[in-house]
Amino acid sequence: MGHVIFLYKKALSGFNPHPQPSPTQLRTAQQNDPKCPQILRLLKTPYPRINLSTSDDIRREMARVYRETRFNKIMPNNGTKLVYMLINILRAYESTEIEKRLADLEKAHLKSDK
Repeated sequence: MGHVIFLYKKALSGFNPHPQPSPTQLRTAQQNDPKCPQILRLLKTPYPRINLSTSDDIRREMARVYRETRFNKIMPNNGTKLVYMLINILRAYESTEIEKRLADLEKAHLKSDK
């Protein structure tokens, strides 16, 4: 049982807010501690995909991370990293959105000139 708990703590100590052990780590844990299916099941639990398809979705996710950091559900250094990644996702979304709109305006302008 000790090896599985160590594996679980090791997975939680990293940046990943939703730890997923590697297949090798799971096999090792099962071989060393076959009496711990609850912890292994917890480690294998898939997490729902977060929708980040609009700027409003990204803003909501940033607010959720802020609230979870503020109420100590996420460590502040992890919250900072998550928000930094979300800011970069938002910048990429904004630039692609501007490019699409610019292309649409150029097409409309070309049609009006003809």
